[in-house]
Amino acid sequence: MHGVRVVGIEIPTLEVRFENVNVDAEAHEGRRALPTYFNFFINNAESFLNYLHLLPSRKRHLRILEDVTGIIKPCR
Repeated sequence: MHGVRVVGIEIPTLEVRFENVNVDAEAHEGRRALPTYFNFFINNAESFLNYLHLLPSRKRHLRILEDVTGIIKPCR
């Protein structure tokens, strides 16, 4: 890295731009969100019954980011 500076070569930089980014998730809340063996088996059984349309989903819809715009530039 030091030799690159002596020669005068610029290392290319990366810039990330984003506009109107939305991030959503579905998750269990309360005790069902805890990672226990019991919840693991219950959540898998519920997911299977949801797939068969025998049981409605009990997951909660969460909005993590809403309409975010910005620029990410690495620097030292």
